[in-house]
Amino acid sequence: MSLDKKIQISDAEWEVMKVVWELKRPTSGEIISCLNSNGFDWSPKTIRTMITRLVKKNEIKCKEEDGLLRYSSIKEKDRLIKDAGKRFLKKIFDGGTSNLLLHFVNNTDLSNAEIEELQKSLDQKRDEQKK
Repeated sequence: MSLDKKIQISDAEWEVMKVVWELKRPTSGEIISCLNSNGFDWSPKTIRTMITRLVKKNEIKCKEEDGLLRYSSIKEKDRLIKDAGKRFLKKIFDGGTSNLLLHFVNNTDLSNAEIEELQKSLDQKRDEQKK
């Protein structure tokens, strides 16, 4: 399935996913409590609607354990982030990785440690391509 045809997760749904990843197998009540304690002023009904959407999108699953419905991620966090990154890259930077990197390097204050980390990653990538 191409990235364009994949079901996308809204920004609000990403927040729910972060809680599911963090808490591992939370109940809807735990998700609601965590989001509200992190400053999200969403009603319980709104959060339950987002949970339902994520189940329908096949991003999380629901399983009854000891009389409680618990939610867990179907896909690995890294996989979803990678797919979202590819969609962002294609949508905003026409798929050009160098355009993205140059934008952030030129428009962000980077510490010396961050510059060294970027340089190290670029050097490793160059070495991999030589092989």
